[in-house]
Amino acid sequence: MLLFSVIPGVGYLITAGVVRLLKVDRTLMRQIQSDLEKRRSNYSELNEYQELKTSEHVRKA
Repeated sequence: MLLFSVIPGVGYLITAGVVRLLKVDRTLMRQIQSDLEKRRSNYSELNEYQELKTSEHVRKA
């Protein structure tokens, strides 16, 4: 009974408290968006490099 009612409820209250304390204003949101864009570009560059490296390895074999 506790596993389906009280324990998830306590987890929800803890999560709600943490979210309530987190202050996200416009400047922080812009910073987050900028960081995510940098990560996306780095990921795509890494992915392109891995594909190139794999295709060269296949040609050698």
